[in-house]
Amino acid sequence: MNAFLSYLRSQPPLEVPQDEVLRDASDTDLVVIVMGATGSGKSTFINTIFGKEVAPVGHKLDSKTSHVKGYPYDDLEYPQNRIIFVDTPGFDDTTMDDSATLRRIAAWLAASYRLDMKVAGIIYLYEIHQARWGGTPKRNYELLVRLCGEAAAGKVVLFTTKWDKVEDWEGERNEAQLKDVFWSQMIMAGSTVQRGSYSSARHHSGRRAMAPDRGLAQDAMDLLLSHQSTVALQIQDEIVKLKLRLGQTQAGLHLSYLYQQALKDLQSSGEDGGQRAMIISEEIFRLKVSTSRKVLSLLRRMTHK
Repeated sequence: MNAFLSYLRSQPPLEVPQDEVLRDASDTDLVVIVMGATGSGKSTFINTIFGKEVAPVGHKLDSKTSHVKGYPYDDLEYPQNRIIFVDTPGFDDTTMDDSATLRRIAAWLAASYRLDMKVAGIIYLYEIHQARWGGTPKRNYELLVRLCGEAAAGKVVLFTTKWDKVEDWEGERNEAQLKDVFWSQMIMAGSTVQRGSYSSARHHSGRRAMAPDRGLAQDAMDLLLSHQSTVALQIQDEIVKLKLRLGQTQAGLHLSYLYQQALKDLQSSGEDGGQRAMIISEEIFRLKVSTSRKVLSLLRRMTHK
């Protein structure tokens, strides 16, 4: 509790996360961050580990996770540690914009870092049935890379979910493409790829299971915890050690770049995008990044039509 009160007095650059697990922070805490796009199964993964529902799960297109929240997990193999599974919103959340999502994730990570909680690793969930790389999957992965940094890539498990939605050959084809092309940089830096279910498991039961296999989910957890090593994520070092504003971090800069590209695409489409341009300009402003004169001029023209 004293560490938490000291953190409150330090007046960090980001808002203080409202999460009870931070109030009982300890330097023996091991943090496992669960990330992925909305609907990829983050809350379901956490519930699978716990063997019961502790994280609310959305059953429609709307997200049920709008805040970053930690769930303490007692593991007999690690009696000296409190394992914290952290549920995060995706960078395509249905209830808030991507800059708000980044701010909340960054605020929680910065707070836990200041409180000396240790990151054991990241489990990044990806829906294997997605045949095309782009849009939401690409954006979530690119921001993961910049949140994590190359030095922490070895503590990332790329965990594929929803094998129940594809035939074995299709899932294996998508998996091979992810490994060979889209995820190759992270894999070369030490990240591990793991399936969330046995591709042939449905043949034994006659039906397809919707949740990850618990044994495989625990394997992913054990992979991160068994090495007895922890790591600081790139965004933690950027905000806490280097004292950068969110918009100056690699994740913030990349999100700003995505917004500026969306603005240019909106202009080239020839559509009346005044309202959309206004939303994008607000997001760029929230990130507090330096914006080129060309982009600022484009914003003024589109929002004053």
